[in-house]
Amino acid sequence: MICLGIAIYDIMDVSSHTAEFFGETIGVQIGWGLWLVVISSAILFLTSTTVAKKPRNRDGIPPGSEVRN
Repeated sequence: MICLGIAIYDIMDVSSHTAEFFGETIGVQIGWGLWLVVISSAILFLTSTTVAKKPRNRDGIPPGSEVRN
């Protein structure tokens, strides 16, 4: 979550920079690496929360093979 937040902040920060160069306004573009960080951080966050919410089998018995008397 922290990496995703930093990447989104960097995108907003980079896209807000402009400069005047020989009378023309130039700006900075966001590269593919920063977009890759945002996408992979979002996917990692979603999969980690999904795995964290999954119920765990702590007794070592596979589901469906309980012994019934």
